[in-house]
Amino acid sequence: IKPYLNMILFPMGHGGFGINTNIFETNIINLAAVLGIVISFVGSNLTTLLEERKKTILNNLQEANQRAIEAAEKLNTARTQLELAKKKAAEIREEGVLRSTAEINNVVSQHEIRLAKLQE
Repeated sequence: IKPYLNMILFPMGHGGFGINTNIFETNIINLAAVLGIVISFVGSNLTTLLEERKKTILNNLQEANQRAIEAAEKLNTARTQLELAKKKAAEIREEGVLRSTAEINNVVSQHEIRLAKLQE
């Protein structure tokens, strides 16, 4: 067991510390250490941040959906009012035609009466 501990504690095997020149091994060790630190310290904060962002996005989607429903209701109300205005305009137009026709007939009949009086 003691030689195994010496290999772990003193990797050079000569009883001293040394520099590991294998870049691949050192990068893996460094990456593992950095990931461990990031996950342990930032993991919960990142999870909280992502949950808050998710809630914000869902809230914005619900608000957008509500605004779309309200806009559709307003559009239907405006269309109904437009149809009523078109009907009212048609009624006014017909009434104007009837009044103008009646006025023309009245003027013509008065003119005929005046002509008849003049011819007597």
